[in-house]
Amino acid sequence: MRILVVKQSVIEFLKSPMYLIINQLRLLKRYLIAIIVLIGSVHNTCAQSASIRELEEKLKSVKESERFEVLIELFRENLALNYDSAHYYSRLAVDQARLDRDSLKIVRAYNANGWVRMKLGS
Repeated sequence: MRILVVKQSVIEFLKSPMYLIINQLRLLKRYLIAIIVLIGSVHNTCAQSASIRELEEKLKSVKESERFEVLIELFRENLALNYDSAHYYSRLAVDQARLDRDSLKIVRAYNANGWVRMKLGS
């Protein structure tokens, strides 16, 4: 008898408008979370793109002695977004380190190149 009463009250609740409202709120919550994550990732990408543009402009006007550090920064910024660009800047950093004849810079540049190759799977 008691089980029948519980079943009936559950069935009535499932048919009630309150249940429908709760169900819609759960669905709305999922959509809101997805939208917030999407907006956050787009905002983060735009911010990183701005810093990449700034570094690319800086690279055009930087002294030869500071060029390596800018290339490494460009590598780091691109590693999160675009592996091909990160690979390009790591190769430029290797070339610049060889021109500078600085063994520590050469090691850092090859290390950067290795990170990109690992991410690319090659």
